Amino acid sequence: MAPRSAAARSTDRFERKREAILDAATHILNRKGIKGLTLGDTAAAVDLSTTSVTYYFKRKDDLAAACITRGIETLHAIAEAAIKAPTPPERLHGFFTRYLDTLKLTVTGAAPPLPVISELRALSSPRREEVAQAYGRLFRKARQIFEHSDMLWMSRGRRTARTRMLLEQVFWGGAWLAKYDPEDYPRIRDRMVDIFLHGVAPAGAAWEPTPISMET
Repeated sequence: MAPRSAAARSTDRFERKREAILDAATHILNRKGIKGLTLGDTAAAVDLSTTSVTYYFKRKDDLAAACITRGIETLHAIAEAAIKAPTPPERLHGFFTRYLDTLKLTVTGAAPPLPVISELRALSSPRREEVAQAYGRLFRKARQIFEHSDMLWMSRGRRTARTRMLLEQVFWGGAWLAKYDPEDYPRIRDRMVDIFLHGVAPAGAAWEPTPISMET
């Protein structure tokens, strides 16, 4: 096998360092939000100078946008694989399975961390609009989970609402799933799918919320 060129090795080093910066920045982004993310803290997390980080990302918004876009692309690939299943229940099962498998890999460091996607609202123009376009592509792909001949009764608005619920679950999953061990993920997946398919209350149950006492 012919030795790799110096240019190819340089490209590999560039990509590895860029990914390391994105990993570190995503962890900070998830803890502190965009307001708390700084190029200096990111540089310190990967043993680089701030100047070195600006070689890859000129501004904080550039860095934050790259973190969020990378996460969106990961979820887009998960949705694209899931919609290949023949029915919506199987697609939901596949979507949550792949999402939780990915999350498990992030816990062990075998995959890049997933960002809190909702932070895209805190981006400034033009990065906010660019990331919003990527989110739009993800949304349209995920909505295909509910596009099936068995669901012709469901209006576009209802499919949109269900897609929003689905994506909000994974957007915030990294926050509440931290309370569980990865070994629990299959059980959690089954419960998530069940709730999406059948709701929270059992069949025939009546909505009877218990009033909260205001007495001290």
